[in-house]
Amino acid sequence: MFLSFFISTNQKGDFYHDPTPNTIRIFSVFWKYSYIWSNFVITRLIAKKSNSILAIMYTSPLKEFSRNDYFDQSVINDDMADFSFDIFFSGKRIGSRRDLIDLFVVTWIMDDTENIFIRYSIYSGDKADWKEKITDQLKILMQDINVSKEIISGRLRYFEVKSEKYLPTEAFEKKFLELKSRMKQFQEY
Repeated sequence: MFLSFFISTNQKGDFYHDPTPNTIRIFSVFWKYSYIWSNFVITRLIAKKSNSILAIMYTSPLKEFSRNDYFDQSVINDDMADFSFDIFFSGKRIGSRRDLIDLFVVTWIMDDTENIFIRYSIYSGDKADWKEKITDQLKILMQDINVSKEIISGRLRYFEVKSEKYLPTEAFEKKFLELKSRMKQFQEY
């Protein structure tokens, strides 16, 4: 959990705090009645007077909530042979804050004998490190199917998550089902 304090300034740019009975009364009213609860954000407005707002905000980092693996085999045929990989993702903003998201990610690998390894994951939380989460998911998928660390670092050295891989929900689902239909034998791990 992250804990952050926001204090606005007055017109001169100085931090502003006025401990008058008005502020304390507003403080107690907001402290008692203004909780906004959700799975990801708890916000308490503490004091609001002229240009001064003090707020405590708790936000959840982007976490994996669900993962499904669909593999033709349990391990890759030969990590030294050429294999291809790719990603695509979809997502949506959640709640009233613009930095909270649900992220749906598919990473897949095809080895030289056309075995397909698919990982479908759902993440939810703060969007700050969403690109790193996708790269990590691909790296972990490679480790799970026994690709060596050296080959993983070499293949992912210049890999970048690009916004062109974003698909609207319908297109995302369609592409995922098409990819799954290309599998030789369906095994869910």
